Amino acid sequence: MQGSKQPIGYLPIAILTIAITTSMLTLSNATETNSIHWLQLSIVWLFALIILGSIRREAHLKTDRQRLENSNTELLLAKQAADISNQNKTEFLAAISHEIRTPLNAVLGFSELLLNNQTDSERHHKLILIRQSAAHLLRLIEDLLDLARLEAGQVHLQESHFHLREMLDETIASLSPLFANHPVVPIPIFETNTNIEVLADATGLRQVLLNLLTNAIKYTPSGQIVLHVDVNQEQLTVQLTDTGIGMTEQQVSQLFEPFVRHHEGEVAEQGTGLGMAITHRLLELMQAQIAIKSEPGQGTAIRLKIPLSGTREVNSDRKLFSKVTVIHSNPTITQSLECSTLSIADTCECLRCCELESTELDADVLLLEQKLWSTLSSSKQSELTQKLPIVLLQQDEDEIQTTNNVRQLRYPFSLSNLVSQLNYPNSRVPSLTVIEEPLTLSNPILIVDDNPVNLEFMLRLLEGLGIESIAASSGVEAIAHIRKQVFSFIFLDIRMPVMDGIKTRQEILKLGLSATPPIIAVTANAIYGQSQHYRQLGFDDYLSKPVATQDIKTMLTKHSPSTYKCGLNWSKSLLISGNDQQLAKDLLLKLLDILPELANKLETYLNKSYIDKDYIHKILGLVSYTGAEILKEQLALLEKQLRENPDRHYKE
Repeated sequence: MQGSKQPIGYLPIAILTIAITTSMLTLSNATETNSIHWLQLSIVWLFALIILGSIRREAHLKTDRQRLENSNTELLLAKQAADISNQNKTEFLAAISHEIRTPLNAVLGFSELLLNNQTDSERHHKLILIRQSAAHLLRLIEDLLDLARLEAGQVHLQESHFHLREMLDETIASLSPLFANHPVVPIPIFETNTNIEVLADATGLRQVLLNLLTNAIKYTPSGQIVLHVDVNQEQLTVQLTDTGIGMTEQQVSQLFEPFVRHHEGEVAEQGTGLGMAITHRLLELMQAQIAIKSEPGQGTAIRLKIPLSGTREVNSDRKLFSKVTVIHSNPTITQSLECSTLSIADTCECLRCCELESTELDADVLLLEQKLWSTLSSSKQSELTQKLPIVLLQQDEDEIQTTNNVRQLRYPFSLSNLVSQLNYPNSRVPSLTVIEEPLTLSNPILIVDDNPVNLEFMLRLLEGLGIESIAASSGVEAIAHIRKQVFSFIFLDIRMPVMDGIKTRQEILKLGLSATPPIIAVTANAIYGQSQHYRQLGFDDYLSKPVATQDIKTMLTKHSPSTYKCGLNWSKSLLISGNDQQLAKDLLLKLLDILPELANKLETYLNKSYIDKDYIHKILGLVSYTGAEILKEQLALLEKQLRENPDRHYKE
């Protein structure tokens, strides 16, 4: 054992002693009696030495055991100290993050409001710089906090079913500001089997893809970036390849180390050096594999293999279109478009640029590279626009004059954006237009926050949206307002003195309102998994500071009562059924079959002053798969009241 002395070998010494003694007796012609006497003494000596050796060996073993126990104790104490240190570091960073995000909410928020009303070009440019600097600081804080929580083991996977293709589309779309003025954009090649729901941690997967794509865009000044995604029942495979500046073997080996930044001075904007460290820890948490190949000046290839807990189909084989024609000068983009359109069309025809003038198109839709449109003759343009819908794919900010049958769409695009561009009233394309009235609220919104700057920002933001709002600086003040007035929404800050947001929500429920408005948790504590955490606490949704105008619009649209002109939204039915018209009709017919039963049961329940919440939950599940929005909202409201007040009977 290292660090301990081995016991002396007494047995060899004893045997050697006996041999020497015997030899001496033989040489001195000793008598037989003396020989026996000396032999007996030697044997006694031998046993004495063996016993002494055993005692010394046991003493050494006991010493070694004690040293090992002391070492284990020291290691345990060191681990406990490290855990405490990590916990303290995480709590410190969380506190700092909260305190920094709160003023950043005002900086980013008010700069956005000023930008929306700024006509002076110089001031507009300065406001953009302010927003960019504040956003960079925000990313730094978020990266530090994410890494600290990952190192402390405080991040846990939260698996749920989500639509893989939609998540991938949204991830790329969120990077559009990054590649808006960049010569290279990601080219997504999504196989048709990505049009499914998978069971995995969507938040972690999205963050991994964002970090990898951000680096690819940042370090690829020319060439192309290709994101290839494939999936089977057990595994998601992602291959990201770029033709960027590449890395050396040493740089690849250091890629996942925190605060290590390569190519400093070679790109305009350097990050924190934490993105890939966070990515690596998230992949370890997912038990995923990552392989990287890179050469300086040649680019980088990254391959991910991410295990899935399950998959399930979300639509049938019925498609929106019979045939889509694609024409693009970049063969990789052509392949990308073919993969995308096969999710919504039975067949995809890919033509070369030179074939357009002479080819008689018989497709439902034409996807055409925008720069090729100007090369066509006027007569050919007129012929095409009269025959079929045309979507011009642009990769820059250039706008052209379009008509009712010609639209522009920035590449890369999501399938939902493509479909929305094809809503032509007089075409062969099925319309997916959602017929909605402008969003109106019958009652004001209550804003609850102890920070006066945040209150003023939210009031101004809602005022700009034409929505009336009332401010409350504490939970107690909020309760007083709710006792006197009905609100359409409550945006509730979590961290407040005296009565925090969680306690305030509990007090609101105790008021026994006939209809509790949606309560949205608003907090600067934007850490991994908080959205699910606040939903489990009973909040309808969650917003992290800093809050943007689009965040508010999304919440209002998502949770507002239905404003559709009729009780049935056929467009919604199509979207839910994956644009399968027959499936949408079957679901609606099934709903119609049970409506008489539902009406009879509700009448019976009302007469008995009792409602079976299990039956309501069952019917709500079916209604959720149709476009019966008003019925869905009323049943959801009823179920919510039953959940929040399980001992109450309802009769109205």
